[in-house]
Amino acid sequence: VNSVDKLKNRRRALDTTHLTTQLDAIFEPVAGQTRLSNLVCSKDGVAGLGPLTDHGTKKLQGWNLDHYRTTNNLGKGGLFWRFRSYCLYNMGLVDQSTIWEQPKVVFSVSSSNSQLDNFDLSQHQRALQSRFHEQKVQIESHLLQDMSLTDQIELAMSCTILVTVCGGATATAMFLPHGASLIVFYNEIGGGMGNMEMNSPARRDWDVLNNLSYLRVHWLPTATMDTDQDMSAFLDLMSHEVGFHQNRKKDH
Repeated sequence: VNSVDKLKNRRRALDTTHLTTQLDAIFEPVAGQTRLSNLVCSKDGVAGLGPLTDHGTKKLQGWNLDHYRTTNNLGKGGLFWRFRSYCLYNMGLVDQSTIWEQPKVVFSVSSSNSQLDNFDLSQHQRALQSRFHEQKVQIESHLLQDMSLTDQIELAMSCTILVTVCGGATATAMFLPHGASLIVFYNEIGGGMGNMEMNSPARRDWDVLNNLSYLRVHWLPTATMDTDQDMSAFLDLMSHEVGFHQNRKKDH
């Protein structure tokens, strides 16, 4: 068998190989050219969200008002959930039950390296502990950046409510259990364009977080977060969410 026939046989063998994705995928390295096989060979590989992107093709992250005119992930909550499950499976992690013995509230401290979003939540944690001191509510705080990826995901899966400031650590919220609550503090005047301050809301990754349809997502402003009025609103919101999850357990 000559070298040309060997190459043809190899390509026919590769054509019978299936991509290890959950859904059908089309890979076209050069538009308009016929693919020789379904297999993509590379030295390195990475798992991605595919059509699910928090920024879209124009990188609409949420820094200025124009970024809120377009949504890339509307109606894609199911895909996010399947991607979450696929990641857990690949990492050998077992998804935990969503019916908690007692509500568990986790504060993510220093969730952003940016000074614009690095707010102290210790006062909120103390106020919450005072509110629930006679109830069976577990309240913890963690610095996620000091934890391994596996530990971060396992912590997220054990949460009933995650409280965080808008920033890089909110990506861990994808691994919260079905029905969990996510409280996100955002800088309502921290937006900008390039190096220019726009004094617009900086709800970064809003398009992803708002479309994690398996979660209960709430946004709270940071400018007035320590005022009596906002602290009261935060505690009332947390009481509502804790009550919701406690009643949810009773229903099961």
